[in-house]
Amino acid sequence: MERYSHLAGPMKTKIEELRQKIREASGQDPVFGSSADCLPEIEETFLKRVLAFETSPKRTLFDLLRKSEVELPRPDEVTDEALTKRLWKVIRALVAKSVILGNTDHLSDRELYMLLWNETLRREFVISPHFTLHVDMTETGVDDGVPTYLKYYASKEERRMYSNAHPTFKMPAHVDPPRRRDHLIREEPSRSRRAKPKSALH
Repeated sequence: MERYSHLAGPMKTKIEELRQKIREASGQDPVFGSSADCLPEIEETFLKRVLAFETSPKRTLFDLLRKSEVELPRPDEVTDEALTKRLWKVIRALVAKSVILGNTDHLSDRELYMLLWNETLRREFVISPHFTLHVDMTETGVDDGVPTYLKYYASKEERRMYSNAHPTFKMPAHVDPPRRRDHLIREEPSRSRRAKPKSALH
């Protein structure tokens, strides 16, 4: 008997239409599947989210911030005293657009701002209000930042697996990141939700 046969007619048609739209949007032929106990309504919701992602336009984070009227001065135009404040304005503006920076603790405030200004903010990403975009700040350079990630952030198991897969790779010794910023960035969404305008308190 077909799974959820009482919904097989219209629901099956809806799901197949969504799958076809995803194929057309992605230009690929993905293999779709779901567990035997997955309700058709859940599968439909999931496919709608996938389609929303595939049809969302790509844009640079620079463009995203400029449209939010966030000032982005060149790093060499910002003094050390003003830089941390400027950096956090950028971080909070990105959080407000569901963009979360991660693995930043190995970078000083100036190093992070320079990397954002020179590279990360100029890359194109799929930006959608339906999804949170997580940007790994180790993913830079010709090696995509793999040694940096392994040095500062990888677990023992990740390091072991990478060594097994790449036996000629010289694994760097683990070093605890010198700064504590990532947890503050992760807490920003809940902190922003708790913050209310004074007028709302009267």
